[in-house]
Amino acid sequence: MVPRPMALSKASGTPMSGPRVLIARYSAIGDCVMAAPVPSRIRRSHPNSFLVWAIEDRCADVVDSERLIDVVAVDERTKWRRQGPRSWGPKLRFWLSLRKHKFDLGLDLQGYPKTALCLAFARPRRTVSVGGKDALSRMLVPSMKGYDPSMHIVERNLAALGELGDFPGDAAPILPEYRDIRDRLRQDWPAETPLASLSVGAGHSNKAYPAEKWAEVAQGLIARGFAVALLGGPEVQAPQIPGAIDYVGRLRLRESMAVVASSALHLAADTGSGHIAAGYGVPVVSLFGATPAARFRPYTDNGVVLEGEGSPATLDPSQVLQAATELWERNARAISH
Repeated sequence: MVPRPMALSKASGTPMSGPRVLIARYSAIGDCVMAAPVPSRIRRSHPNSFLVWAIEDRCADVVDSERLIDVVAVDERTKWRRQGPRSWGPKLRFWLSLRKHKFDLGLDLQGYPKTALCLAFARPRRTVSVGGKDALSRMLVPSMKGYDPSMHIVERNLAALGELGDFPGDAAPILPEYRDIRDRLRQDWPAETPLASLSVGAGHSNKAYPAEKWAEVAQGLIARGFAVALLGGPEVQAPQIPGAIDYVGRLRLRESMAVVASSALHLAADTGSGHIAAGYGVPVVSLFGATPAARFRPYTDNGVVLEGEGSPATLDPSQVLQAATELWERNARAISH
C-alpha cells in the first residue's frame, strides 16, 4: 500500500539532470489523485527530473506545483466545449506548445483520444499508455504489456511507469498542502472537536448514497462528539442537518481538499473526495456497490470499504456509523500508543 506522503521539495539544478516526463491524465478528480503516485515516484527516484502534467482545468487543483510538478499544462476544456468545432485550433496549439519541452518519456494514464493526441503532438521519445480505449488511442500510444484489468488503478499506473524504466522511489502521492486555506477554514468548527467530513454527492446517480441516509449518519456522528462538514458540488441536494457545517456548492476544489485534509475522518461514496482523503492519510469510509471496489477504492490501509448490493443506497446508516466509529477508535488507539 502507499503510505502517507513525506515532506519533499523539488531539487535545484538543471532540468536536464533528470528525465523529462510528460504525464497526461485529464480527469476525473479521483482518477487524477490516483495518478499522482506516478510523478511522486519519479520525483523521489530522480529529484532533478523535469515533470509536466497535462490536465483539465476543473481538476488542476489536484496537482502540487510546489514540490511535485514543474509545469501544470492546463487544458481549458470547460471553455473549449462551448466553442464546438472552433475549439480544434486552441487544442492543437495547446498540444503543440508542449513539444518545446523535448520530453524523454510520456505516459498516457487515461487512454482516451484527447490524452493520446496530447502525447502524439508533444512527441516524447518513448511513450506508454495504460490501455487505449479505442483504435485511435491504441495507434497513437502503445499500450503497456503487463495490462491486467483486475489491477487496482494505482497499481496499474505504477506498472505502466515501470515499463519505461527503473523508478525505485516511494510512490506516496504528493498532494498540494493548501496550508493557508486549511488555517482559514479551521475557524468554522471548534478547535478541540474532531471533524468528520461527508461528501454527500457522487458523479453518477448509481454511485450516490441517499440524502436522507447521509442525514442519519451525520446526526449519529454529531451525537458521538464530531463536528460534521458536508461537501458536494453545486448540483448536489444537501441534506438539512441541524448543527452541521454546510459547504455544499460553496467551495472550490482546493477548498474542499483543504477541508478533507483537515478532517479526523472522511466518509464518501465512490467519488473523488475519498481518494483525496487517502492521499492525505485521512481515515476514510467508502461506500461502494455500483463499481468494483478492488479496482477503484481509495488506495490506503487506513480505510474501510462497505459494499452494497449493486448500489451503496442499499447500505443501512447504522452500518456506516459502525464502520466510522470503529475506524475512528482504531486510529485513536494507534495515536495513544
